[in-house]
Amino acid sequence: MVKLAFYKGPGDLFDKGIRLWTWGTYSHVEVMIDDVAFSSFPGVGTRYLLYPYFKPQDWDYVEIPMDSVAQAHLHSWCMSEMHCDYDWAGVWLCQVLGLTRQSKTKWFCSEFCTQALRIAGLYKELTPHKMSPNGLYRYVTRHPTVNK
Repeated sequence: MVKLAFYKGPGDLFDKGIRLWTWGTYSHVEVMIDDVAFSSFPGVGTRYLLYPYFKPQDWDYVEIPMDSVAQAHLHSWCMSEMHCDYDWAGVWLCQVLGLTRQSKTKWFCSEFCTQALRIAGLYKELTPHKMSPNGLYRYVTRHPTVNK
């Protein structure tokens, strides 16, 4: 099973700034494949964690239906991106200033998760570096996929 996990916990000043800037509840997003969560995190870069490291009250989940072939492709891509750096320049240039900048070796969380969905053949219309956690949440909840 694949889902997106959206962080709504108390967080720090950076979390509060993201929520304020993007007009929403969420400051971080991870893609979960079964019991493994993949994302990019400030100060860490891309990584995966085994569930349940989440405090349930701090997260909202959106299930993303996909067949086993797409899920395997998604997992393989996520693993191939491990240990990439966090894309600080992308956050500031794309999210704050609205410019276009796509790094091939760095990711911020919503950019990583959006690209992961695209790799699985979903939401091809989205531009990863333009998505915030709140923008991705709004989009996937308004445009649910059908199981392929």
